[in-house]
Amino acid sequence: PPHFEIKLRNQTARRGEPAVLQCEAQGEKPIGILWNMNNKRLDPKSDSRYTIREEILANGVLADLSIKRTERSDSALFTCVATNAFGSDDTSINMIVQEVPEVPYGLKVLDKSGRSVQLSWAAPYDGNSPIKRYIIESKQSKASWDSEVDRVLVPGSQQNVASVFNLRPATTYHLRIIAENEIGTSEPSDTVTIITAEEAPSGPPSSVKLEALDQHTLK
Repeated sequence: PPHFEIKLRNQTARRGEPAVLQCEAQGEKPIGILWNMNNKRLDPKSDSRYTIREEILANGVLADLSIKRTERSDSALFTCVATNAFGSDDTSINMIVQEVPEVPYGLKVLDKSGRSVQLSWAAPYDGNSPIKRYIIESKQSKASWDSEVDRVLVPGSQQNVASVFNLRPATTYHLRIIAENEIGTSEPSDTVTIITAEEAPSGPPSSVKLEALDQHTLK
């Protein structure tokens, strides 16, 4: 019967880019090739993104399954089945389509003071590539997201809780969060608006000078 050297392997592709899956069957010709996707027969006629090509080799056949533009749904187990007069064999390719993460969601304020705020959020779909870090962006309400933004970097392995420091008391801030993996960054989350607490003076006024203008008035 036909024979495949490798029974299972992983292959990655970036979403939206082309990919080619290959299998090489060795054995007595003629050899017929069929492709399955998650154990269902793959028919290129049903999806124009797929093209199947075969090349006869000296000791067997080389089959290509080309995907014109990968989608998230192409993260699947593709199986190449080779059959000749003596029997059949198969090999599988675990296709992993990677993309930027989805938007972190559920951003909320856990605690705040005059100069800091503690936030939590929910981890989004990671795009089949681990989230390396989160980026918390903050700005004063009148500032622009394009310029006057402070950023706090949070490791992706950390719990989804972090604090932003060095804020000004009694000030309105906008905050949002972005997720990043090897492929790139997500869109920003919905914006949360906070007003930092007012802060009592840290001590009595300093460098106050008094001088008598007359017997009833101090300056």
